Amino acid sequence: MGAFYFIRDNEIYYEMAASGDKDFVVIEGALHGFTPCTACEQFPGQYSNTVKNLFDYAAAWINARF
Repeated sequence: MGAFYFIRDNEIYYEMAASGDKDFVVIEGALHGFTPCTACEQFPGQYSNTVKNLFDYAAAWINARF
């Protein structure tokens, strides 16, 4: 989630993962619980689609593999 402070930690986990089928995805403006970071917005509602973006990506990833 792009508005959370564990970004570097997750980059390290990604780099260490042995899987060849992996993606590192950052949802811009999303907090740890997937919800929008309203304090990060430059205008109201800028990140209102964070939950949808996350689940759309997850669905596309799953559908491509199973």
